[in-house]
Amino acid sequence: MSEIRETLFRYLTMLQLIPRSPGRIATPVLLEKLRERGFQVDSRSLQRDLRD
Repeated sequence: MSEIRETLFRYLTMLQLIPRSPGRIATPVLLEKLRERGFQVDSRSLQRDLRD
C-alpha cells in the first residue's frame, strides 16, 4: 500500500510542478524538481508516468 501512496503523491506533485501557462515543462527539468523534493525516480519511470 505504501508504494501506491508514494506513486499517487508523486503524480500530485508532478501536476503541481507543471506550469499553468504555457502548460508544459521539459522532462529533465521536471525530473530534477522531483528529485529536489526527495522522489527517487529515473527518467524512464517519469516518462511512463507522463504517458499514463
